[in-house]
Amino acid sequence: MQIPESSASLLSPADELPAASPADETLAALPANVDQDMAREYSGYLDQTSFTDYSTPPDALLTSSDTLPRGGARITSWTGPQAQEAARQWSDTMDLVHRGEADERPEVRQSAADLARDTVAQQEAFLVEAVHDHTRRSMPPIGWQDISDDATKLARFGLTPDDLELPGSGLGARLFEPDPAIFGHDLKPTLAFERTDLPSVRDWSTNLAQAFNLPMKSAQYERAVQIGNEIRQHGAAGDLYLAGHSLGGGLAAAAATASGATAFTFGSAGLHPATVTRYGGAPQPRQIYSYRVDGDALIRMQDKQAGLPKDVGTRFDLPATSASPFLRHFIDDYWSGLARVVGQARMNLDVALRHPLRV
Repeated sequence: MQIPESSASLLSPADELPAASPADETLAALPANVDQDMAREYSGYLDQTSFTDYSTPPDALLTSSDTLPRGGARITSWTGPQAQEAARQWSDTMDLVHRGEADERPEVRQSAADLARDTVAQQEAFLVEAVHDHTRRSMPPIGWQDISDDATKLARFGLTPDDLELPGSGLGARLFEPDPAIFGHDLKPTLAFERTDLPSVRDWSTNLAQAFNLPMKSAQYERAVQIGNEIRQHGAAGDLYLAGHSLGGGLAAAAATASGATAFTFGSAGLHPATVTRYGGAPQPRQIYSYRVDGDALIRMQDKQAGLPKDVGTRFDLPATSASPFLRHFIDDYWSGLARVVGQARMNLDVALRHPLRV
């Protein structure tokens, strides 16, 4: 597969800007010191996901055989060898974490906390791909149930099914609930934000409007802030996680800032400091864990280009798998990076607990 030198070349003929395009207004509104080619390239990275031929997901994304169409009955429990193995692996990891948390050595306790956070992040990374891949919308990762159409369960968080869709905007979100038979009570329900599907004029105009705080409105970010407000007003910020990759990460960060909920983001779009207040939110104390694969093309551009907003939150670097910076932005590299980090952390913590020497 030949990787384009620039994501600007990813636009199909149908997506090329026509004369007098509505996007002209977006480009004209950019600050004078912002290069328009750079702006198009930046937005293109956020919208590149439809060009990914994703490899088979890891075992943790394997699904039940009794899935049903969206809007129908949902999986209520997981059974069989795969579920049993997933439960065993989760239990073993949490046992290791709890023993580390009880250790008298501060460095061991910190290692246990890091392993716990990164193990949760693995599950969040599986969910952000499940919400994006429409063919698996009723097929969540093993151990999770999609409750997005259950009005009663959504009401616990101040949400309705209609809150999770915004037709014509490219925004979609799904709420997933963990199965206690697999995870015990270690995880919370997760609201995962979807990335945009195609690098269209509408989508990249929206990306730039938020990034540079331009006068035109970003319906996606406006809805994300509204969702955050509803969660906060319902007092549910501590009852769920938020998650997203790429543009979805920016939306999750906006909802987290408006609500005070904890978010896990992966290769996240930057969040302009004015976005949340612009759309009626009041920034709340929140914890955002921002995972970044080394050399991720989007992250690298945001870090180096003056004027672009950065990913927000506490940053955690992951090792890259792909040679191409473009491919390093795909969720596959985040799965691989987290697997390597978690595997190494498990081994190191196990060794530390087996030996009384300081680590």
